Amino acid sequence: MSEFGNKKTLKDLYDLGRLTGLQTLWWRDIGGTKYNPVEVTITDTEQNPRGTYWMCDIDEVFNEGLQKGDTALTNPNLPVLKKAFAEMAALRKSVGQESYKPSKAFVPKEISALFAPENT
Repeated sequence: MSEFGNKKTLKDLYDLGRLTGLQTLWWRDIGGTKYNPVEVTITDTEQNPRGTYWMCDIDEVFNEGLQKGDTALTNPNLPVLKKAFAEMAALRKSVGQESYKPSKAFVPKEISALFAPENT
């Protein structure tokens, strides 16, 4: 994993997808263990590391995009974050961690239901 990223960097990279209509971020690596938080390394599309983030960071940016009306057509980064979030939830389960519970209700109920223990 790379060093922890600045949440503003993640938000800016995500929002750039809405402005350009092009995918501007990707995730390269997801890791974690039973006793270590699950993290994802976010890169730009040229594989330049932009930092490591926890599920709560992805959750927040994901939700802000949905609140701005983002769809897969209006921001190509939305499906990327959705897939990363789903993979992180699956890894948490596979290493024996509790299911993700946001400290703030960022993800709308219909989205968070996808990551409920019975669905992962």
